[in-house]
Amino acid sequence: FRVDARPGHEDVRTGIWSSPAELAAAVHSDGDPHPDPLVLVCAHGRHDACCAVRGRPLAAALVADDPEGTWECSHIGGCRFAPALVLLPHGLTYGGVTPADGPAVVREYGRGLVVPGLLRGRSALPPAVQAAQHHARAVTGATGVDDLGVADVDSDGRPPGHTSWRVTFHHPDCVIEVRERFVEVDRPLTCAARPAGRIRVFDLVDTRT
Repeated sequence: FRVDARPGHEDVRTGIWSSPAELAAAVHSDGDPHPDPLVLVCAHGRHDACCAVRGRPLAAALVADDPEGTWECSHIGGCRFAPALVLLPHGLTYGGVTPADGPAVVREYGRGLVVPGLLRGRSALPPAVQAAQHHARAVTGATGVDDLGVADVDSDGRPPGHTSWRVTFHHPDCVIEVRERFVEVDRPLTCAARPAGRIRVFDLVDTRT
């Protein structure tokens, strides 16, 4: 499978290769259109045991509904949110999805909807924009997969290295400003982590609708 998760370019293509030497050609060929979504569940226990312990039951619950489109996968980031779920081709990443909740999350995706309470963001967008989109969904109540397209980021020309962003969205229209900071924590963030660690958060600064 080759996936394009960029907004407006969502696409899944398939190809066949029988040896590593053929892989590059298979990836760069047009391939065959794959009409159905793909569901990835991180089960990479070597990277972090939590991903396998929590991810494999989630994958099993999803396989019951869609055995062809559900895949266990390697590390996708955000182990502290295990079990982690990725919905393709949109690249929607969910965290803390239980086996009981997983099938409903996937069914909503099939209807073109997200589940905001579990949604971590969209992989094709920068972290600050993902955070701004989260706040925009909370402000507007928008739950469509394609809602809140990004119209502009940092329209006021702030210099590189700044820690705040102003993001303009359309459908529905709103402007969200977020500020980045890091929070120190005195506990392991994942099964494999060692304290102390820190997490990045994006605080909501301002909204305009």
